[in-house]
Amino acid sequence: SDVCSSDLCGSHEVCADLPAPAPADDTGRECSCAPGFWGPTCAPEVVFLEFGAAAGGDGLSWESAVGSFADAFALGPHTVYVKQGVLNATTTDPLLLVPTGMRVVGGIPASAVGTESVPDPLTTTTLDGALVAEHVVVLEAGATLEHMTVRRGNAVGTGAGDGVGGGIFIDGQDGVTLRNLIVADSRASYAGGGLACAGSDQLTIDQVTFDSNVASGPHSRGGGAHFVDCQGLMVDSTVTANQSDSRDETSSRGGGLAMARGAMELLRVTVANNTATGAIQGTPDVYVDGNAYGGGIYVEGPTTTTWSAVELSNNTAAGRAAGVHSYRFGTVPTVLSPPGDGFGGGAYLGGDASITFSDLVVRDNTAQPGQAGTHSYWYCVGCAY
Repeated sequence: SDVCSSDLCGSHEVCADLPAPAPADDTGRECSCAPGFWGPTCAPEVVFLEFGAAAGGDGLSWESAVGSFADAFALGPHTVYVKQGVLNATTTDPLLLVPTGMRVVGGIPASAVGTESVPDPLTTTTLDGALVAEHVVVLEAGATLEHMTVRRGNAVGTGAGDGVGGGIFIDGQDGVTLRNLIVADSRASYAGGGLACAGSDQLTIDQVTFDSNVASGPHSRGGGAHFVDCQGLMVDSTVTANQSDSRDETSSRGGGLAMARGAMELLRVTVANNTATGAIQGTPDVYVDGNAYGGGIYVEGPTTTTWSAVELSNNTAAGRAAGVHSYRFGTVPTVLSPPGDGFGGGAYLGGDASITFSDLVVRDNTAQPGQAGTHSYWYCVGCAY
């Protein structure tokens, strides 16, 4: 019989002829992975996950779905599809750590059968940190997360690496993709209530909404998202109702987004209704001038960034510019091209950040109290137009 007869090939393998000029005898055939399986162990390319599914499923269809991320990843797939449902945190550990190169896709309707794998925009798969998990999601290099709601992470602590990325945390991992997500109601005690990215290249954020996240604490920054030494693209996304709040006589920067070094590009992004709140002294509340920077976006050089078709509207900063503030000690000027029409609510740019704009709208932002008269319109130090 053939060397790869059915009793010798694995359960996910098939017996196939080797390419010519292979011998015509047994040695001219070999076991190879069956369609839908891959790699040296012929692992399934796709695994199906439904929270709470009965133990013992092989994950090859919804009828035999696995019940946890751990069980799904143990099978070694390329992609994990996750049905509509909610997974709640009970410990400080991440609810989901997406391994290198893995793709996790939620939003599959509860009615899905067989191997149906098309997300429904009207359904959601929710990962809820319950204000217990320090990061709801952590992603490794090349990982992809799609069609999920990530909410109520709570990154706390004051040690190195603590207090950042309550919702999603990416640290030194290149090639990560976030697509069709809602990142909401998460907190950080320093930076990136919704998302923190550090030292990572080729980051893609596509059709992601950052909503009602907070960075709160000394020198807090990036209520919605914080990028340090990160390079990538945010496209077709919305940053709304986020807050950076120091309230302890220290600075607060970037209610919506904060960037420091790196090269993040923004394309068709709306940054609206975000707030940077600085120190408070006395009663009633009196905001100390200069302690909040960039209700919408804060940029700290050396940073090179391009913004196309970006709107900054209805953002609020307690001091300095409401829409965007770029700052860094140094002499390299900011570059703006062109300023265009429709500006009317607070852009303060200066230092050694290089920012190129096109089709930019800045309107209805508010800076309060003392700087509103000086910087509530488009304002730039050392700019070339």
